[in-house]
Amino acid sequence: MAEEYRRMKTKEVVTSSGARFVIRKMPLSAFLQMIQIYDKVPPTEEGARQILPDIVRVILPACVVEPPIGEGPDKISVDELDAADAFELIAAINEFSGLTEAAERQRRSFRTQQSRKARRAAMSTTATPK
Repeated sequence: MAEEYRRMKTKEVVTSSGARFVIRKMPLSAFLQMIQIYDKVPPTEEGARQILPDIVRVILPACVVEPPIGEGPDKISVDELDAADAFELIAAINEFSGLTEAAERQRRSFRTQQSRKARRAAMSTTATPK
């Protein structure tokens, strides 16, 4: 059952360089680390440039399953990765994890629809029969 769950949370990504990676959805621990990093700088382009190395060092080791990224003889170092591959992986991880603006809009739309359904259901059960 654990393996089935893990398979649902992973997918293969082929970057423009032709490199193949297996990524997973961002775990809560990495997401919380990201929030702490973002809180350190103002939300400006300069701030984003300042934290980019920290972002890469959190997201890629936490979310790239194969080949593993990190420190050690059987892993690819973050510094070994081509910049384009790193950026494509981050974009793919964010999208797969539902952390894009489009995903946020979809969640808001879903919540609005669910709210309307709940209000209609409540109104139909509280209406008094004649």
